[in-house]
Amino acid sequence: MDDGAARSTGTERQGPYGRACLNCARAKTKCNSGSDLSICERCGRLKKECIPAPVKRRQKPRVTAERLEQRLDGLVSLLKTISPNNPAVESALNSFTVQAPSSRISSFHSTGFHSSGNNSNEAASIDPDLGHLPPTPASSATTSYPYTLPEGTEPTMEEAERYFQSFQSRNLPHFPFIQFRSGMTAHQLRQERPFFWLCVMTMSSTVIHRQITLGKVIREVASRELVVEGKRNLDLLLGLVCFVGWGQYQIRCAPFMALFSHLIISLVVDLELHKPTVEEASHIFGVEYETRHHEMMEVPVNRTIEQRRLVLACYLLTSTLSSSHKKLEGVVWCPYLDQCLSKLEERKDPSDELLISQVRLQRVVHNAVEAYIQMIRDGKPSLPGNSTIIMLYIQTLKSQLAEVKNKIPSHLAENRALNLQIFGAEVIIYELAIYLPNSGFTSIDSSLSRIESLHHCLNSINSWFDVLLNSSASYFIGLPLPVWKQFGGVLFPLYRLTVLKDPAWDTDMVRRTCSPGRILDLLGRSLKEAEIEAAWEKDNDKSMG
Repeated sequence: MDDGAARSTGTERQGPYGRACLNCARAKTKCNSGSDLSICERCGRLKKECIPAPVKRRQKPRVTAERLEQRLDGLVSLLKTISPNNPAVESALNSFTVQAPSSRISSFHSTGFHSSGNNSNEAASIDPDLGHLPPTPASSATTSYPYTLPEGTEPTMEEAERYFQSFQSRNLPHFPFIQFRSGMTAHQLRQERPFFWLCVMTMSSTVIHRQITLGKVIREVASRELVVEGKRNLDLLLGLVCFVGWGQYQIRCAPFMALFSHLIISLVVDLELHKPTVEEASHIFGVEYETRHHEMMEVPVNRTIEQRRLVLACYLLTSTLSSSHKKLEGVVWCPYLDQCLSKLEERKDPSDELLISQVRLQRVVHNAVEAYIQMIRDGKPSLPGNSTIIMLYIQTLKSQLAEVKNKIPSHLAENRALNLQIFGAEVIIYELAIYLPNSGFTSIDSSLSRIESLHHCLNSINSWFDVLLNSSASYFIGLPLPVWKQFGGVLFPLYRLTVLKDPAWDTDMVRRTCSPGRILDLLGRSLKEAEIEAAWEKDNDKSMG
Protein backbone atom coordinates (compact mmCIF):
# COMPACT_ATOMS: atom_id res chain seq x y z
CA MET A 1 0.00 0.00 0.00
CA ASP A 2 1.27 3.49 -0.83
CA ASP A 3 2.41 5.44 2.24
CA GLY A 4 0.64 8.53 1.03
CA ALA A 5 -2.60 6.64 0.81
CA ALA A 6 -2.13 4.98 4.18
CA ARG A 7 -1.33 8.13 6.09
CA SER A 8 -3.84 10.80 6.83
CA THR A 9 -3.65 14.11 5.09
CA GLY A 10 -4.07 17.54 6.46
CA THR A 11 -7.63 17.69 5.34
CA GLU A 12 -8.47 14.43 7.11
CA ARG A 13 -7.12 15.52 10.51
CA GLN A 14 -8.82 18.81 11.20
CA GLY A 15 -8.16 20.39 14.59
CA PRO A 16 -7.04 18.75 17.86
CA TYR A 17 -9.93 16.30 17.84
CA GLY A 18 -11.74 14.22 15.27
CA ARG A 19 -10.48 11.03 13.69
CA ALA A 20 -7.74 9.45 15.80
CA CYS A 21 -5.05 7.14 14.47
CA LEU A 22 -5.08 3.49 15.48
CA ASN A 23 -2.31 3.88 18.11
CA CYS A 24 -4.02 6.79 19.86
CA ALA A 25 -7.39 5.07 19.63
CA ARG A 26 -6.03 1.94 21.36
CA ALA A 27 -4.38 4.08 24.06
CA LYS A 28 -7.55 6.18 24.38
CA THR A 29 -5.56 9.42 24.21
CA LYS A 30 -5.86 12.62 22.20
CA CYS A 31 -4.57 12.47 18.66
CA ASN A 32 -3.19 15.92 17.78
CA SER A 33 -1.50 16.57 14.47
CA GLY A 34 2.02 17.93 14.67
CA SER A 35 3.99 20.10 12.34
CA ASP A 36 4.17 17.19 9.96
CA LEU A 37 0.57 16.62 8.93
CA SER A 38 1.34 13.03 7.96
CA ILE A 39 2.00 11.97 11.55
CA CYS A 40 0.45 12.90 14.90
CA GLU A 41 2.43 14.32 17.84
CA ARG A 42 2.22 11.14 19.95
CA CYS A 43 3.33 8.75 17.18
CA GLY A 44 6.16 11.14 16.29
CA ARG A 45 7.29 11.30 19.91
CA LEU A 46 7.14 7.51 20.32
CA LYS A 47 8.60 6.96 16.84
CA LYS A 48 5.68 4.77 15.77
CA GLU A 49 4.03 4.48 12.42
CA CYS A 50 0.94 6.67 12.38
CA ILE A 51 -1.82 4.65 10.78
CA PRO A 52 -5.15 6.46 10.44
CA ALA A 53 -8.26 4.63 11.59
CA PRO A 54 -10.37 3.28 8.75
CA VAL A 55 -13.31 5.43 7.87
CA LYS A 56 -16.58 3.58 8.55
CA ARG A 57 -19.11 4.40 5.93
CA ARG A 58 -22.50 5.25 7.42
CA GLN A 59 -25.13 2.70 6.48
CA LYS A 60 -28.06 3.89 4.50
CA PRO A 61 -31.44 3.37 6.16
CA ARG A 62 -33.16 0.21 5.10
CA VAL A 63 -35.87 0.58 2.54
CA THR A 64 -39.48 0.03 3.47
CA ALA A 65 -39.58 -3.28 1.63
CA GLU A 66 -36.81 -4.71 3.80
CA ARG A 67 -38.59 -3.64 6.97
CA LEU A 68 -41.82 -5.21 5.78
CA GLU A 69 -40.00 -8.40 4.86
CA GLN A 70 -38.49 -8.60 8.32
CA ARG A 71 -41.91 -8.14 9.88
CA LEU A 72 -43.34 -10.89 7.72
CA ASP A 73 -40.54 -13.21 8.77
CA GLY A 74 -41.43 -12.48 12.39
CA LEU A 75 -45.08 -13.19 11.64
CA VAL A 76 -44.15 -16.53 10.07
CA SER A 77 -42.11 -17.47 13.14
CA LEU A 78 -45.02 -16.52 15.41
CA LEU A 79 -47.44 -18.67 13.40
CA LYS A 80 -45.09 -21.64 13.59
CA THR A 81 -44.83 -21.21 17.36
CA ILE A 82 -48.58 -20.89 17.89
CA SER A 83 -49.67 -23.79 15.66
CA PRO A 84 -46.75 -26.21 15.39
CA ASN A 85 -48.88 -29.20 14.38
CA ASN A 86 -51.59 -27.55 12.29
CA PRO A 87 -51.41 -28.91 8.70
CA ALA A 88 -53.28 -25.92 7.26
CA VAL A 89 -50.83 -23.49 8.80
CA GLU A 90 -47.77 -25.50 7.75
CA SER A 91 -48.90 -25.80 4.12
CA ALA A 92 -49.61 -22.09 3.92
CA LEU A 93 -46.26 -21.23 5.49
CA ASN A 94 -44.37 -23.58 3.18
CA SER A 95 -45.92 -21.98 0.11
CA PHE A 96 -44.99 -18.59 1.52
CA THR A 97 -41.38 -19.33 2.50
CA VAL A 98 -40.38 -20.90 -0.83
CA GLN A 99 -40.57 -17.50 -2.51
CA ALA A 100 -37.23 -15.80 -3.08
CA PRO A 101 -36.62 -12.61 -1.13
CA SER A 102 -36.17 -10.70 -4.37
CA SER A 103 -39.61 -11.72 -5.61
CA ARG A 104 -41.16 -10.61 -2.34
CA ILE A 105 -39.33 -7.31 -2.47
CA SER A 106 -40.46 -6.69 -6.00
CA SER A 107 -44.02 -7.43 -5.00
CA PHE A 108 -43.67 -4.88 -2.20
CA HIS A 109 -42.56 -2.21 -4.65
CA SER A 110 -45.31 -3.09 -7.07
CA THR A 111 -47.98 -2.55 -4.44
CA GLY A 112 -46.59 0.87 -3.61
CA PHE A 113 -46.16 0.47 0.16
CA HIS A 114 -44.19 3.32 1.69
CA SER A 115 -45.26 3.22 5.33
CA SER A 116 -45.56 0.62 8.06
CA GLY A 117 -49.19 0.12 9.04
CA ASN A 118 -51.00 -2.92 10.33
CA ASN A 119 -48.71 -5.89 9.79
CA SER A 120 -51.48 -8.24 8.84
CA ASN A 121 -53.04 -5.82 6.35
CA GLU A 122 -49.66 -5.44 4.67
CA ALA A 123 -49.17 -9.17 4.57
CA ALA A 124 -52.61 -9.84 3.14
CA SER A 125 -52.27 -7.34 0.32
CA ILE A 126 -48.62 -8.05 -0.43
CA ASP A 127 -48.57 -11.81 -0.61
CA PRO A 128 -51.69 -13.69 -1.72
CA ASP A 129 -50.56 -16.82 0.11
CA LEU A 130 -50.92 -15.05 3.44
CA GLY A 131 -54.62 -14.58 2.84
CA HIS A 132 -55.14 -18.30 3.43
CA LEU A 133 -53.51 -18.33 6.85
CA PRO A 134 -55.84 -18.88 9.82
CA PRO A 135 -56.58 -15.81 11.94
CA THR A 136 -54.18 -15.04 14.77
CA PRO A 137 -54.03 -12.29 17.38
CA ALA A 138 -51.81 -10.41 14.94
CA SER A 139 -54.35 -10.72 12.16
CA SER A 140 -56.40 -8.00 10.63
CA ALA A 141 -59.00 -6.26 12.73
CA THR A 142 -61.65 -7.43 10.29
CA THR A 143 -61.37 -11.08 11.41
CA SER A 144 -64.34 -12.38 13.34
CA TYR A 145 -62.34 -14.07 16.10
CA PRO A 146 -58.85 -13.20 17.35
CA TYR A 147 -57.65 -16.71 18.23
CA THR A 148 -56.78 -19.72 16.11
CA LEU A 149 -58.64 -22.87 17.17
CA PRO A 150 -57.56 -26.33 16.01
CA GLU A 151 -59.61 -27.77 13.19
CA GLY A 152 -62.85 -29.38 14.36
CA THR A 153 -62.74 -28.01 17.91
CA GLU A 154 -64.76 -24.82 17.52
CA PRO A 155 -68.41 -25.51 18.39
CA THR A 156 -71.13 -24.74 15.88
CA MET A 157 -73.54 -21.90 16.58
CA GLU A 158 -76.12 -24.37 17.87
CA GLU A 159 -73.58 -26.09 20.11
CA ALA A 160 -72.28 -22.76 21.37
CA GLU A 161 -75.76 -21.62 22.38
CA ARG A 162 -76.41 -24.94 24.11
CA TYR A 163 -73.11 -24.75 26.00
CA PHE A 164 -73.78 -21.13 26.94
CA GLN A 165 -77.22 -21.93 28.33
CA SER A 166 -75.81 -24.95 30.18
CA PHE A 167 -73.13 -22.77 31.76
CA GLN A 168 -75.73 -20.30 33.00
CA SER A 169 -78.12 -22.93 34.36
CA ARG A 170 -75.67 -25.52 35.73
CA ASN A 171 -72.42 -23.74 36.56
CA LEU A 172 -73.19 -20.20 37.67
CA PRO A 173 -75.69 -21.19 40.42
CA HIS A 174 -72.72 -22.66 42.33
CA PHE A 175 -70.36 -19.73 41.79
CA PRO A 176 -72.14 -16.56 40.52
CA PHE A 177 -69.08 -14.51 39.55
CA ILE A 178 -70.87 -12.81 36.64
CA GLN A 179 -74.36 -11.83 35.53
CA PHE A 180 -75.11 -11.83 31.82
CA ARG A 181 -77.52 -9.25 30.52
CA SER A 182 -80.96 -10.47 29.58
CA GLY A 183 -81.15 -12.03 26.13
CA MET A 184 -77.41 -12.24 25.62
CA THR A 185 -76.34 -14.93 23.15
CA ALA A 186 -73.17 -16.96 22.82
CA HIS A 187 -72.38 -15.13 19.58
CA GLN A 188 -72.53 -11.77 21.34
CA LEU A 189 -70.28 -13.05 24.11
CA ARG A 190 -67.85 -14.30 21.47
CA GLN A 191 -67.63 -10.83 19.97
CA GLU A 192 -67.40 -8.91 23.25
CA ARG A 193 -65.31 -11.28 25.40
CA PRO A 194 -63.49 -13.70 23.07
CA PHE A 195 -61.23 -15.26 25.70
CA PHE A 196 -64.04 -15.62 28.23
CA TRP A 197 -66.21 -17.19 25.52
CA LEU A 198 -63.46 -19.71 24.79
CA CYS A 199 -63.27 -20.67 28.48
CA VAL A 200 -67.06 -21.01 28.75
CA MET A 201 -67.18 -23.24 25.68
CA THR A 202 -64.34 -25.37 27.07
CA MET A 203 -65.85 -25.83 30.52
CA SER A 204 -69.35 -26.56 29.16
CA SER A 205 -68.38 -28.81 26.27
CA THR A 206 -69.66 -32.39 26.39
CA VAL A 207 -66.94 -33.60 24.01
CA ILE A 208 -64.00 -34.81 26.08
CA HIS A 209 -61.39 -34.40 23.36
CA ARG A 210 -62.62 -30.88 22.67
CA GLN A 211 -62.29 -29.98 26.35
CA ILE A 212 -58.71 -31.21 26.45
CA THR A 213 -57.68 -29.57 23.17
CA LEU A 214 -59.30 -26.21 23.91
CA GLY A 215 -57.82 -26.33 27.41
CA LYS A 216 -54.37 -26.36 25.83
CA VAL A 217 -55.36 -23.46 23.58
CA ILE A 218 -56.44 -21.49 26.66
CA ARG A 219 -53.05 -22.08 28.27
CA GLU A 220 -51.25 -20.93 25.12
CA VAL A 221 -53.39 -17.81 24.72
CA ALA A 222 -53.07 -16.88 28.41
CA SER A 223 -49.30 -17.39 28.32
CA ARG A 224 -48.86 -15.32 25.19
CA GLU A 225 -51.16 -12.44 26.07
CA LEU A 226 -50.38 -12.21 29.79
CA VAL A 227 -46.68 -13.06 29.91
CA VAL A 228 -45.30 -12.28 26.45
CA GLU A 229 -47.49 -9.35 25.39
CA GLY A 230 -48.28 -8.08 28.89
CA LYS A 231 -51.99 -7.55 28.30
CA ARG A 232 -54.26 -6.84 31.25
CA ASN A 233 -58.03 -6.63 30.77
CA LEU A 234 -61.31 -7.87 32.21
CA ASP A 235 -61.81 -10.40 29.43
CA LEU A 236 -58.66 -12.26 30.47
CA LEU A 237 -59.62 -12.10 34.14
CA LEU A 238 -63.15 -13.41 33.53
CA GLY A 239 -61.75 -16.22 31.42
CA LEU A 240 -59.19 -17.26 34.03
CA VAL A 241 -61.80 -17.24 36.81
CA CYS A 242 -63.96 -19.54 34.68
CA PHE A 243 -60.98 -21.73 33.72
CA VAL A 244 -59.79 -22.17 37.32
CA GLY A 245 -63.27 -22.22 38.84
CA TRP A 246 -64.09 -25.42 36.95
CA GLY A 247 -60.52 -26.57 36.60
CA GLN A 248 -61.22 -30.19 37.56
CA TYR A 249 -61.59 -30.85 33.83
CA GLN A 250 -58.00 -29.67 33.23
CA ILE A 251 -56.09 -31.12 36.18
CA ARG A 252 -55.16 -34.31 34.36
CA CYS A 253 -53.51 -32.39 31.51
CA ALA A 254 -50.76 -30.62 33.47
CA PRO A 255 -50.31 -28.81 36.79
CA PHE A 256 -52.02 -25.46 36.50
CA MET A 257 -53.88 -24.52 39.70
CA ALA A 258 -51.10 -22.64 41.49
CA LEU A 259 -49.88 -20.83 38.37
CA PHE A 260 -53.28 -19.73 37.10
CA SER A 261 -54.52 -18.78 40.57
CA HIS A 262 -51.54 -16.49 40.92
CA LEU A 263 -52.25 -15.09 37.45
CA ILE A 264 -55.72 -14.17 38.71
CA ILE A 265 -54.17 -12.37 41.67
CA SER A 266 -51.74 -10.58 39.35
CA LEU A 267 -54.59 -9.39 37.13
CA VAL A 268 -56.57 -8.14 40.13
CA VAL A 269 -53.55 -6.13 41.30
CA ASP A 270 -52.58 -4.79 37.86
CA LEU A 271 -56.17 -3.79 37.05
CA GLU A 272 -56.39 -2.22 40.53
CA LEU A 273 -59.72 -3.87 41.28
CA HIS A 274 -58.74 -4.27 44.92
CA LYS A 275 -58.53 -0.55 45.63
CA PRO A 276 -60.49 2.63 44.88
CA THR A 277 -60.33 4.16 41.43
CA VAL A 278 -58.68 7.54 40.91
CA GLU A 279 -62.07 9.24 41.11
CA GLU A 280 -63.03 7.38 44.29
CA ALA A 281 -59.67 8.04 45.91
CA SER A 282 -59.84 11.74 45.05
CA HIS A 283 -63.27 11.90 46.65
CA ILE A 284 -62.12 10.05 49.77
CA PHE A 285 -58.89 11.96 50.38
CA GLY A 286 -59.99 15.30 48.95
CA VAL A 287 -56.90 15.46 46.74
CA GLU A 288 -56.92 15.06 42.99
CA TYR A 289 -54.13 12.98 41.58
CA GLU A 290 -53.39 11.26 38.31
CA THR A 291 -51.97 7.81 37.69
CA ARG A 292 -50.47 6.49 34.49
CA HIS A 293 -50.56 2.93 33.25
CA HIS A 294 -48.95 1.02 30.45
CA GLU A 295 -50.94 1.07 27.24
CA MET A 296 -51.40 -2.73 27.45
CA MET A 297 -53.15 -2.41 30.82
CA GLU A 298 -56.84 -1.58 30.44
CA VAL A 299 -57.29 -0.32 33.99
CA PRO A 300 -60.93 0.67 34.58
CA VAL A 301 -61.48 4.37 35.21
CA ASN A 302 -64.90 3.98 36.83
CA ARG A 303 -65.87 1.14 39.11
CA THR A 304 -68.90 -0.89 37.97
CA ILE A 305 -70.98 -3.50 39.74
CA GLU A 306 -69.53 -6.12 37.41
CA GLN A 307 -66.01 -5.25 38.57
CA ARG A 308 -66.98 -5.26 42.26
CA ARG A 309 -68.63 -8.64 41.82
CA LEU A 310 -65.62 -9.97 39.96
CA VAL A 311 -63.02 -8.94 42.53
CA LEU A 312 -65.10 -10.54 45.31
CA ALA A 313 -65.35 -13.71 43.23
CA CYS A 314 -61.57 -13.66 42.75
CA TYR A 315 -61.13 -13.48 46.51
CA LEU A 316 -63.61 -16.31 47.06
CA LEU A 317 -62.00 -18.57 44.46
CA THR A 318 -58.34 -18.04 45.34
CA SER A 319 -58.91 -18.02 49.09
CA THR A 320 -60.96 -21.23 48.95
CA LEU A 321 -58.29 -23.01 46.93
CA SER A 322 -55.51 -21.72 49.19
CA SER A 323 -57.35 -23.17 52.21
CA SER A 324 -56.69 -26.66 50.88
CA HIS A 325 -53.47 -26.09 48.94
CA LYS A 326 -50.28 -25.14 50.75
CA LYS A 327 -48.66 -23.68 47.62
CA LEU A 328 -51.39 -21.12 47.03
CA GLU A 329 -51.99 -17.63 48.33
CA GLY A 330 -55.36 -16.00 47.85
CA VAL A 331 -56.34 -12.41 47.15
CA VAL A 332 -55.67 -10.50 50.36
CA TRP A 333 -58.77 -9.06 51.99
CA CYS A 334 -58.65 -5.28 52.31
CA PRO A 335 -61.07 -2.54 53.46
CA TYR A 336 -62.04 -1.71 49.88
CA LEU A 337 -63.50 -5.21 49.48
CA ASP A 338 -65.81 -4.41 52.39
CA GLN A 339 -67.07 -1.46 50.35
CA CYS A 340 -67.63 -3.72 47.34
CA LEU A 341 -69.53 -6.11 49.57
CA SER A 342 -71.77 -3.29 50.81
CA LYS A 343 -72.42 -2.00 47.28
CA LEU A 344 -73.50 -5.46 46.14
CA GLU A 345 -75.65 -5.93 49.22
CA GLU A 346 -77.57 -2.74 48.44
CA ARG A 347 -78.82 -4.24 45.16
CA LYS A 348 -80.77 -7.05 46.89
CA ASP A 349 -80.09 -9.32 43.93
CA PRO A 350 -80.55 -13.06 44.74
CA SER A 351 -77.45 -14.06 42.80
CA ASP A 352 -75.32 -11.39 44.46
CA GLU A 353 -76.72 -12.31 47.88
CA LEU A 354 -75.45 -15.85 47.36
CA LEU A 355 -71.99 -14.57 46.43
CA ILE A 356 -71.96 -12.23 49.44
CA SER A 357 -72.82 -15.08 51.82
CA GLN A 358 -70.17 -17.30 50.23
CA VAL A 359 -67.53 -14.60 50.64
CA ARG A 360 -68.41 -14.05 54.29
CA LEU A 361 -68.29 -17.77 55.00
CA GLN A 362 -64.91 -18.04 53.32
CA ARG A 363 -63.54 -15.31 55.56
CA VAL A 364 -64.44 -17.46 58.57
CA VAL A 365 -62.82 -20.49 56.93
CA HIS A 366 -59.72 -18.43 56.24
CA ASN A 367 -59.55 -17.47 59.91
CA ALA A 368 -59.86 -21.14 60.90
CA VAL A 369 -57.04 -22.13 58.57
CA GLU A 370 -54.88 -19.31 59.91
CA ALA A 371 -55.58 -20.53 63.46
CA TYR A 372 -54.44 -24.03 62.52
CA ILE A 373 -51.28 -22.68 60.88
CA GLN A 374 -50.56 -20.58 63.95
CA MET A 375 -50.85 -23.64 66.20
CA ILE A 376 -48.42 -25.58 64.02
CA ARG A 377 -45.92 -22.71 64.10
CA ASP A 378 -46.15 -22.33 67.87
CA GLY A 379 -45.37 -26.00 68.47
CA LYS A 380 -47.12 -29.33 68.82
CA PRO A 381 -50.87 -28.62 69.10
CA SER A 382 -51.61 -31.72 71.21
CA LEU A 383 -49.51 -30.56 74.16
CA PRO A 384 -51.64 -30.15 77.34
CA GLY A 385 -50.80 -26.45 77.59
CA ASN A 386 -52.42 -25.74 74.22
CA SER A 387 -55.88 -27.05 75.17
CA THR A 388 -57.11 -23.67 76.38
CA ILE A 389 -55.88 -21.91 73.23
CA ILE A 390 -57.52 -24.46 70.92
CA MET A 391 -60.86 -24.23 72.72
CA LEU A 392 -60.62 -20.44 72.55
CA TYR A 393 -60.06 -20.68 68.80
CA ILE A 394 -63.09 -22.96 68.42
CA GLN A 395 -65.40 -20.73 70.45
CA THR A 396 -64.30 -17.58 68.60
CA LEU A 397 -64.73 -19.15 65.18
CA LYS A 398 -68.14 -20.56 66.18
CA SER A 399 -69.27 -17.04 67.08
CA GLN A 400 -68.02 -15.66 63.76
CA LEU A 401 -69.81 -18.42 61.84
CA ALA A 402 -73.05 -17.85 63.75
CA GLU A 403 -72.89 -14.15 62.92
CA VAL A 404 -72.51 -14.89 59.22
CA LYS A 405 -75.36 -17.42 59.25
CA ASN A 406 -77.67 -14.86 60.84
CA LYS A 407 -77.09 -12.53 57.87
CA ILE A 408 -78.02 -15.13 55.26
CA PRO A 409 -81.34 -14.23 53.56
CA SER A 410 -84.22 -16.61 54.19
CA HIS A 411 -84.58 -17.56 50.52
CA LEU A 412 -81.05 -19.05 50.63
CA ALA A 413 -81.76 -21.31 53.60
CA GLU A 414 -82.11 -24.38 51.37
CA ASN A 415 -79.49 -23.41 48.83
CA ARG A 416 -77.28 -26.48 48.32
CA ALA A 417 -74.16 -24.57 47.31
CA LEU A 418 -74.39 -22.42 50.42
CA ASN A 419 -75.18 -25.34 52.75
CA LEU A 420 -72.17 -27.23 51.46
CA GLN A 421 -70.02 -24.26 52.37
CA ILE A 422 -71.65 -23.85 55.80
CA PHE A 423 -71.15 -27.49 56.79
CA GLY A 424 -67.64 -27.43 55.33
CA ALA A 425 -66.79 -24.42 57.50
CA GLU A 426 -68.14 -26.21 60.58
CA VAL A 427 -65.97 -29.24 59.82
CA ILE A 428 -62.84 -27.08 59.63
CA ILE A 429 -63.69 -25.34 62.91
CA TYR A 430 -64.55 -28.44 64.96
CA GLU A 431 -61.71 -30.43 63.41
CA LEU A 432 -59.36 -28.42 65.62
CA ALA A 433 -60.61 -30.52 68.56
CA ILE A 434 -58.79 -33.54 67.14
CA TYR A 435 -55.55 -31.87 68.24
CA LEU A 436 -56.70 -31.65 71.87
CA PRO A 437 -55.11 -34.14 74.31
CA ASN A 438 -56.84 -37.48 74.92
CA SER A 439 -59.42 -37.68 77.66
CA GLY A 440 -57.13 -39.82 79.83
CA PHE A 441 -54.67 -36.93 80.22
CA THR A 442 -57.05 -34.03 80.89
CA SER A 443 -59.74 -32.96 83.32
CA ILE A 444 -63.36 -34.03 82.94
CA ASP A 445 -64.41 -30.60 81.68
CA SER A 446 -61.71 -30.54 79.02
CA SER A 447 -62.54 -34.09 78.01
CA LEU A 448 -66.24 -33.28 77.65
CA SER A 449 -65.47 -30.17 75.59
CA ARG A 450 -63.30 -32.19 73.24
CA ILE A 451 -65.83 -35.00 72.78
CA GLU A 452 -68.62 -32.47 72.20
CA SER A 453 -66.60 -30.74 69.48
CA LEU A 454 -65.78 -34.09 67.87
CA HIS A 455 -69.48 -34.98 67.74
CA HIS A 456 -70.22 -31.61 66.15
CA CYS A 457 -67.50 -32.32 63.59
CA LEU A 458 -68.98 -35.74 62.77
CA ASN A 459 -72.50 -34.33 62.43
CA SER A 460 -71.27 -31.59 60.10
CA ILE A 461 -69.45 -34.17 57.98
CA ASN A 462 -72.58 -36.28 57.77
CA SER A 463 -74.68 -33.23 56.83
CA TRP A 464 -72.20 -32.22 54.13
CA PHE A 465 -72.38 -35.61 52.46
CA ASP A 466 -76.17 -35.70 52.82
CA VAL A 467 -76.45 -32.47 50.85
CA LEU A 468 -74.09 -33.69 48.14
CA LEU A 469 -75.25 -37.29 47.76
CA ASN A 470 -78.96 -36.49 47.87
CA SER A 471 -78.64 -34.17 44.89
CA SER A 472 -79.82 -34.98 41.39
CA ALA A 473 -77.39 -36.24 38.76
CA SER A 474 -77.50 -32.94 36.88
CA TYR A 475 -76.35 -31.13 40.03
CA PHE A 476 -72.92 -32.76 39.79
CA ILE A 477 -72.30 -31.51 36.24
CA GLY A 478 -71.72 -27.88 37.16
CA LEU A 479 -69.95 -28.34 40.50
CA PRO A 480 -66.91 -26.03 40.65
CA LEU A 481 -63.41 -27.04 41.63
CA PRO A 482 -63.60 -25.61 45.20
CA VAL A 483 -66.40 -28.08 46.04
CA TRP A 484 -64.23 -31.02 45.00
CA LYS A 485 -61.33 -29.61 46.98
CA GLN A 486 -63.71 -29.29 49.92
CA PHE A 487 -64.69 -32.92 49.41
CA GLY A 488 -61.16 -33.93 50.38
CA GLY A 489 -61.25 -31.48 53.28
CA VAL A 490 -64.33 -33.27 54.64
CA LEU A 491 -63.42 -36.88 53.85
CA PHE A 492 -59.99 -36.71 55.48
CA PRO A 493 -61.33 -35.57 58.91
CA LEU A 494 -63.89 -38.39 58.66
CA TYR A 495 -61.07 -40.88 58.26
CA ARG A 496 -59.26 -39.38 61.24
CA LEU A 497 -62.39 -39.72 63.37
CA THR A 498 -62.68 -43.41 62.41
CA VAL A 499 -59.15 -44.15 63.69
CA LEU A 500 -58.99 -41.67 66.58
CA LYS A 501 -57.67 -43.29 69.75
CA ASP A 502 -59.44 -41.91 72.80
CA PRO A 503 -61.09 -43.88 75.62
CA ALA A 504 -64.16 -41.62 75.43
CA TRP A 505 -64.54 -41.82 71.64
CA ASP A 506 -66.46 -44.63 69.92
CA THR A 507 -65.02 -45.30 66.45
CA ASP A 508 -67.72 -47.90 65.72
CA MET A 509 -70.32 -45.18 66.21
CA VAL A 510 -68.48 -43.11 63.58
CA ARG A 511 -68.67 -45.93 61.03
CA ARG A 512 -72.36 -46.47 61.73
CA THR A 513 -73.11 -42.78 61.37
CA CYS A 514 -71.00 -41.99 58.32
CA SER A 515 -69.10 -44.87 56.75
CA PRO A 516 -66.36 -43.74 54.32
CA GLY A 517 -66.86 -46.86 52.18
CA ARG A 518 -70.59 -46.29 51.82
CA ILE A 519 -70.02 -42.63 50.95
CA LEU A 520 -67.58 -43.48 48.18
CA ASP A 521 -69.97 -46.08 46.76
CA LEU A 522 -72.85 -43.60 46.68
CA LEU A 523 -70.64 -40.95 45.13
CA GLY A 524 -69.53 -43.35 42.41
CA ARG A 525 -73.15 -44.09 41.50
CA SER A 526 -74.03 -40.40 41.43
CA LEU A 527 -71.12 -39.63 39.13
CA LYS A 528 -72.12 -42.46 36.79
CA GLU A 529 -75.63 -41.02 36.60
CA ALA A 530 -74.18 -37.55 36.01
CA GLU A 531 -72.09 -38.92 33.14
CA ILE A 532 -75.23 -40.27 31.50
CA GLU A 533 -77.11 -37.04 32.19
CA ALA A 534 -74.37 -34.92 30.62
CA ALA A 535 -74.22 -37.19 27.55
CA TRP A 536 -70.46 -37.11 27.30
CA GLU A 537 -69.15 -37.81 23.82
CA LYS A 538 -65.98 -39.91 23.89
CA ASP A 539 -65.65 -41.13 20.32
CA ASN A 540 -65.16 -37.81 18.54
CA ASP A 541 -61.42 -37.63 19.11
CA LYS A 542 -60.67 -39.36 15.82
CA SER A 543 -62.59 -36.80 13.84
CA MET A 544 -60.99 -33.84 15.55
CA GLY A 545 -57.30 -34.71 15.12
